[in-house]
Amino acid sequence: MPQITESVGRVLGKRYRLLSALGTGASAHVYLAEDVSLQRHVAVKVLQPALAQDASFLKRFGAEARSVASLNHPNVLRVFDWGEDADGPYLVLEYLGGGSLRDILDGGLRLSHAQAARLGAEAARGLAYAHARGLVHRDVKPANLLFDEDGRVRVADFGVARALAADPPILLMDEPFSAIDPVVRRELQNEILRLQSELHKTIVFVTHDIDEALKLADQVAVFGRGGVLQQYDEPAQLLSRPANNFVARFIGLGRGYRWLQLIEASELPLHDIERISASALADGSVTCAGPGWTLVVDDDGVPLGWVDSDGARRHRDGAPLSESISAVGSQLRPTGNLSQALDAALSSPSFIGVAVDRDGKVIGGVLASDVLAAVEAQRVD
Repeated sequence: MPQITESVGRVLGKRYRLLSALGTGASAHVYLAEDVSLQRHVAVKVLQPALAQDASFLKRFGAEARSVASLNHPNVLRVFDWGEDADGPYLVLEYLGGGSLRDILDGGLRLSHAQAARLGAEAARGLAYAHARGLVHRDVKPANLLFDEDGRVRVADFGVARALAADPPILLMDEPFSAIDPVVRRELQNEILRLQSELHKTIVFVTHDIDEALKLADQVAVFGRGGVLQQYDEPAQLLSRPANNFVARFIGLGRGYRWLQLIEASELPLHDIERISASALADGSVTCAGPGWTLVVDDDGVPLGWVDSDGARRHRDGAPLSESISAVGSQLRPTGNLSQALDAALSSPSFIGVAVDRDGKVIGGVLASDVLAAVEAQRVD
């Protein structure tokens, strides 16, 4: 693809004069341009020239451009025109001067809760409008959330995302979760792993989060300043044998703890946990044995919390269950790793981690000592 500055000054389609470069990505260059017919500023996105040789892509591209051009909503970026040029297929878009959410985040700024809520609501309204008309975006990310001069959000790149999404052998995901709440981010990471197990696609996933890379990747490439490759390895090798000081510093402290994320917990022994149903605890028909902790479960066997003798007495005396029990702690699920098993054990007031099945029902307990024994066995192997 030509350097982005090489095309400045050219006129596309005998109408759109490229004035300056606005940005570049994996699949396109974006320019500020002048519509010489209407004498207004527009944005022009020029795709890779190689795509012009793909007849099926050009057909999809034209169809998607026409579909997106029909959208008219305050939270969807307008598409004015499309065409083909020697530099590649191009889209003519509404020009906004407020930048993108990606620009804000890269500048070190963070949104307040109120700002994030407003942004999410506006983007959702734009997406809902498009969905109601049969258009699904497929690539919502900070770089595709643009702001106008009044700070209103517009969702961009509907047509490009859909046209490029025709079952490619390799998928590029460029920091898709960078501006997402950590809890939701973990859920989306798990969903990526689930989808990958079904689709069997090669995914090139760009992230600045080393833990995210270690969790998702089969192979990790670490780049230094200037895009120089520092190490390309399996996650276990990256953690145990960093190639140089740059990689070691990038991974940071806790390399040994991160290594636990790479080992499945399926071979850990499960120990019996003393349990009591919430209904039995309330009516006093069963009492907690001894001074230790008992796990309270609902009628389906789903854990609700831990209770000791003092908590049981308070509940029998009329205190709500929520005020009588302590939190379960994190739970070890069937696909969990040793890091999650250790966290489950250490976050439990009883120091017994609660293991559950796919339905969330208790199947046993895990101990920190068993995690350490499993680590030792791995090192011996």
